[in-house]
Amino acid sequence: MWQRFSYKLVPNRILITLMVVFPISLWILPTTYFDQGQSMCLSVLLLGQTCYGCGMTRGCHHLIHADFAGAWDYNKLSFVVLPILAFVYGRELLQRLMIEPKTGPWFEAKTPWLVKVMRSNR
Repeated sequence: MWQRFSYKLVPNRILITLMVVFPISLWILPTTYFDQGQSMCLSVLLLGQTCYGCGMTRGCHHLIHADFAGAWDYNKLSFVVLPILAFVYGRELLQRLMIEPKTGPWFEAKTPWLVKVMRSNR
């Protein structure tokens, strides 16, 4: 249901652009960008205890920058979560690229084999 709603809400090309720019912007940010500041975890704020997700954002950000020791210190589960997140994110991006309309005389003239494959999959 959410996918149908998001397709109507934002044009597909804008979403694809944002999905490509977002990981690049995370990679451009310095490794220590999220390291300062108060925790936003409700478990820490309300109960004063850490949960399994505490440090996940910081750990994943350190993993993106290949700082494995820093990621391990913040949250050991980031080594499991980031590959799963990257797989799901990449799959969604590929699905959105496949529904992007690729028609027109220039596209059909340059890649007739791809147009046949795309039309046969519909």
